[in-house]
Amino acid sequence: MFGIGVDLGATSVRMAVVNDQGEIMSKTRRWTESQRGVHNVINTLVEGIKEITEETSLSIHEMAGIGIGAAGQVHPVTGEVIFAPNLGWEHVPLKELLFSALQKSNPTRLSFPILVDNDVRVVTWGEYKYGAGKGKNTLICIFVGSGVGSGIIVEGKLLRGRDNVAGEVGHTIVKPDGFLCNCGNKGCLELYCGGLHLKNRTIREINSGRKSIVPEMVEYKLERITPEILHQAQERGDPLACELWNEAKHYLSIAVANLTTIFNPEMIILGGGVITSCRSLLPTVVATVKSNIHLLARNSVEIVESHLGDDAGVLGAAAMIFDEFK
Repeated sequence: MFGIGVDLGATSVRMAVVNDQGEIMSKTRRWTESQRGVHNVINTLVEGIKEITEETSLSIHEMAGIGIGAAGQVHPVTGEVIFAPNLGWEHVPLKELLFSALQKSNPTRLSFPILVDNDVRVVTWGEYKYGAGKGKNTLICIFVGSGVGSGIIVEGKLLRGRDNVAGEVGHTIVKPDGFLCNCGNKGCLELYCGGLHLKNRTIREINSGRKSIVPEMVEYKLERITPEILHQAQERGDPLACELWNEAKHYLSIAVANLTTIFNPEMIILGGGVITSCRSLLPTVVATVKSNIHLLARNSVEIVESHLGDDAGVLGAAAMIFDEFK
């Protein structure tokens, strides 16, 4: 059985043809460019799906379906992206729009399912099925990329909550009266450790006159600032970069410690571009959490890095499709 997995993030979109053993047969990555409009993103998906199916010499009609992990709050039945601040979307019928666009580009009628869920919840399912969480029963997965998202699995099932928004750790408040978030609240976690916000905060500080070696490192083109650049600046002792990374470690550790105390999971999985950019982030979080939680939980919880890396989203999205046939 073959399925298509899509990981639709604020910065980039990854697409892959996956078989039901969790093997990636073909994959591609493109820029999301959501600022150019919803239909531009839909066209990007259609073009990417065409590319990866042709690479495997499989027809789109041979796919069991398409699974999509999309940034933001998603209705899992209708496939509507209800609110995605980092995409700039509200009430976007993603499932309906993609199916319609694919149907227009195919001469014969399509009859497979398209499933849409929150991107990090899908990543969590990928790690649970094929990655670090395989064989575990209760785990929490936190991905720190452009923003911060998480998924929670309890007794082998994804925790959704009444409105399908359980696990929005990036929008838990860690600093009351802190910076204003796109979600409308102040002091959200992702404002202190999300990659997009680390970049924007660096630019604001530099434009306000803060001294830093970062502008020189990016040849004074501040739009080129990335978590990797900020980590390099930190290693060179840049005060601004050190301050931002220390904040990121502090607030992420608080969030992970609180989740561990509340859910008592077997495992916490950390992943995403920010985690891989700053190699000292994971050990700092582990040490801080272990010293700030209940003794029993401290001795039992494993805190590990994602095993699947950037492939977790497409694998989890495809796994959702395969689960439909069990």
